[in-house]
Amino acid sequence: NLIQFANMIGCANHGSR
Repeated sequence: NLIQFANMIGCANHGSR
């Protein structure tokens, strides 16, 4: 589930940018 957590952060990171 670590990948899922990182995936969520990555998606939010792009949205914030």
